[in-house]
Amino acid sequence: MANVGLYPKEVRPLAGSITKTFEAGEADIQIGMLLRVNADGKVVRARANSAANATGKLCIAVAAAGVLPNASGNVPNGGTVTVVLKGAVFMGKDASLDETKPHFLSNDLGRIADAAGTVKRAVGYPLSSQILFFDDTDIEPSSS
Repeated sequence: MANVGLYPKEVRPLAGSITKTFEAGEADIQIGMLLRVNADGKVVRARANSAANATGKLCIAVAAAGVLPNASGNVPNGGTVTVVLKGAVFMGKDASLDETKPHFLSNDLGRIADAAGTVKRAVGYPLSSQILFFDDTDIEPSSS
């Protein structure tokens, strides 16, 4: 399983994508990471290492507002994060998405992979090597 490259300065939603803003429920969220909406309505980094970390509405962070990311490019806890709930996302010019297969939630925090992690959670399919059509609505979490 290979993780998709993370290019926070290049990630952006494309026309027609459904976006929404949330409060960051933890530090170290980077633009381009996969997040999940917690019961308290805040977003945290998702991961496929357990059902608890892979369950709930998933989304991709595409912008931060109201606060600047810290020196390492991370959105601080309590910052405002804009996410894509469904639609096309430009993941970066060097993202190298594999157009031949769906992409999944990775076992690594907030990452997208080209194969399923411990908990299988599909998150979309590439339209090109740089664009992911994000859609997590078609599957329920299950162990691989």
